[in-house]
Amino acid sequence: MKSVYQFVLPKMVMLSVTLLLYSIALFAVFMVCLLPGMFTLGFGNKVVGGVLLVVGVLLGLILFFLLAVWFLFVSQACVLENHGYFSAFNRSQQLVSGYFWKVAGTMILAFLIVIFLQVATMMPVGILAGIGMYSSANTSQMPPVWNSVMALSNIIYNTLLYPFLGIVMTLLYYDLRIRKEGFDLEMMAQEAGYGSLPGTSIGDGSTTPGAAGGE
Repeated sequence: MKSVYQFVLPKMVMLSVTLLLYSIALFAVFMVCLLPGMFTLGFGNKVVGGVLLVVGVLLGLILFFLLAVWFLFVSQACVLENHGYFSAFNRSQQLVSGYFWKVAGTMILAFLIVIFLQVATMMPVGILAGIGMYSSANTSQMPPVWNSVMALSNIIYNTLLYPFLGIVMTLLYYDLRIRKEGFDLEMMAQEAGYGSLPGTSIGDGSTTPGAAGGE
């Protein structure tokens, strides 16, 4: 048990700090783009300030999008490859390079699927809850049973759908490593600390004695 904690806790700390830096970087870039317009509005020039603010919002959204895609795999770089706080960002950008629009398109599609499923699952519950509220004696307050149903549907949604994005992201990470680095099960086993898989040997394509004996 102690060895498990020694293995997991450093990764959790590194992952938490890296994701915090990731969030701060995205927020800071967006806010920097807004500063010229905000300062201009503060000095009373509403026309120029409004134009600068609109341009800043558009530029901020573009940079936010670019950085979000480039640094999408910082968590995988930390946990699966043991990269440090800042090298994880460089590693993520290295993986995305050359496949930017593939990564962006895949994640946008994944987000759209999640949004669609959210609407598809929550809308019937909301409609039934509205019918129940208006059919009850007190139309100003939703019946307690429907509050419970709404809360339960939210829990089910968060439990089943949110991990979907993480799964898509991790599969995309391995797909990029396979395409760019020839990543395979042998390399995965070695990175996880299990050594070579039975019957394989990296570099020369030969088999281990155990595998050879079975031929």
